[in-house]
Amino acid sequence: MKLEIRWDDQHLLLTEPELEEEVRSGRIPADAEARAAGSADYLPLSRFRALRLAIEAPDARFSASLRRKTLPIIPVVLGLLLLAGACFDPRPLSVGWVPTLLDGRSWTVFSYPFAHVSRVHLLANLPIVLYSAWRVQRALGSMSSLLVASSGLLFSSAAVLLLGSERVAGASGLAWAYIAAQVVIGLRWGTAIPSGQRGFYGMGNLVLALPLFLAGFGAERVSQLAHVGGAFGGGLACLLLAPESRVGMASYGKRRTFNMVYALIFIGANGVLPGLASAWRLHGGAQELPGTGLRIMLPGDMVESQDLPGLWARAPRESPKEAVFVEMSWGAGPRRSAQEEWHWRTGAQVIELGAAQSRSGDWIRRHFRLEGIGEEWELVEQHLQRGEQRIRAGFLLRHDATDTRWQYMEEILGSLEVGDPPELQAARSQWEKDPDQRQPALIYVRELRRIGRDSLANQLLASMQ
Repeated sequence: MKLEIRWDDQHLLLTEPELEEEVRSGRIPADAEARAAGSADYLPLSRFRALRLAIEAPDARFSASLRRKTLPIIPVVLGLLLLAGACFDPRPLSVGWVPTLLDGRSWTVFSYPFAHVSRVHLLANLPIVLYSAWRVQRALGSMSSLLVASSGLLFSSAAVLLLGSERVAGASGLAWAYIAAQVVIGLRWGTAIPSGQRGFYGMGNLVLALPLFLAGFGAERVSQLAHVGGAFGGGLACLLLAPESRVGMASYGKRRTFNMVYALIFIGANGVLPGLASAWRLHGGAQELPGTGLRIMLPGDMVESQDLPGLWARAPRESPKEAVFVEMSWGAGPRRSAQEEWHWRTGAQVIELGAAQSRSGDWIRRHFRLEGIGEEWELVEQHLQRGEQRIRAGFLLRHDATDTRWQYMEEILGSLEVGDPPELQAARSQWEKDPDQRQPALIYVRELRRIGRDSLANQLLASMQ
């Protein structure tokens, strides 16, 4: 039996099996009407018993969601947050190694998408975020759209905190998350998208990325890492999630709740991320100071400081004077005092805070304040005397530095490993090749004495008698 079907301005004549397949695949909407050929009255498709399961099929539900007019809940909320964020100074709201980890402002992983460095930056992001979020919400549902945003935010934050060194602000990570989701929607469910809307999903949406991509170049505190992380997170979430728009009415509420819970889990993971990133950064790798035998654990994005000439010094890019320093020198003769040394280096009045302290391994620790050079600074210095070898290590911080900065510097300083200097290693290697040769043994004894290992040197000399 043939059926006449109508919706909008469309009219078709199909058999019942053909109609069921078209409804199940979403090509004919659930609100269409049908009647037997030649019959007088059209009836809603839901009145046909054979079509009820087809109307609840995933593609049919998905197609109906795209055809339905829905309140743009997620775009409105994001838009209001973006406009509110424009009222604040973006610098303290930015995310990155220095503001989030070094200064201990962990909450910036939530604030940075809504802070923008200029009106141009905001105007580049705002329309794309609103448009893409609306398209994704129409296709997947509001909680699935929230899950896409939270996943994009998590991976964007992770990329910046684990791999970047710059301070980042802006909603472009969210924008890229939604653009990637639009692409994935087209690739996963393209055949169920109504023909008039297929251009809004799939690979064609990469044209949206072009102005966002170009706006990122040369803009302050805009990171391509945040873009890539956001796109990866949004695309991955859309690839793996089961959207509420594709389940039947009986399962809709449960699926919506599940996606909301998953979104909250991603948001919670974003809050935990700074602690994990901090450990990753601090223990990211050891650096060996050339020609010294010294090794120190140092975050990879600490750069060479030019403010402490003559010392091996590394500091955050944004504050090059707040540096960790290490120095190894030779000679057992008289030296300038620490106060004289730092007055000579900085021109500051150097005041010692408390008495020198003995630390494990014969280290002597001293704490100073530097005044009279504009800002007040605090200096921690440890030195170790081993025979003729003298090792100095410490750090310089502003007097009002955060506790987190102090903790970082203390952990970096505490990671210093004192190994044998290259001269001693070479002498030992040469002696071990032929222990019976007198000349290599004497050179080895000399190098042992230079670093204060007299007991081992005397044992070696006694074995040569």
